[in-house]
Amino acid sequence: MPAPVAALALLVATATASALPPPRVEQDGVRINVSMRAHVCTYEITNVDAPPITHFEIDAKNTYNHLGPEGWALEVEGDYHLVCRTDAARWAIHPGQTGEFSVRVASASASMGTASALVAFDGSADPVRFESVWAPIRHPRSFLVMTGIVISAIAILHGLFIARSQRRAAARA
Repeated sequence: MPAPVAALALLVATATASALPPPRVEQDGVRINVSMRAHVCTYEITNVDAPPITHFEIDAKNTYNHLGPEGWALEVEGDYHLVCRTDAARWAIHPGQTGEFSVRVASASASMGTASALVAFDGSADPVRFESVWAPIRHPRSFLVMTGIVISAIAILHGLFIARSQRRAAARA
């Protein structure tokens, strides 16, 4: 890969990677670990030392096939707000346990960004709000602009390299 193209690719990758927080966040006795594999975004909610967790919600734009632990009801409010809850104490996520929630991300017009998440308990404690959790988001307008700029830059660089190659070949002939 030519040096200017490699530098541009590195710049885009660095800017994208530095914009996201770590995939694992923890506060007030609750840990959320986010992983992404093959268009499936998985949230592992671990109760480190909080009251039993009975509620989890997050904005999950452009998703479908929402799954959660046994005994949990999942619904989408509006067109993207995922709400998961259980009323039975036996299905709650107790201290030392982990519940897994997953969503399949639509391949069109979605990328990873951050959203706020809410974890609530069996009524014995105040809910915990996480402000920056990895989540599927709609492509921001800047993403579309950056895509156009990158494609244009690659096309221009390609044209320059072809012209230089043709000049060198003509000079040798």
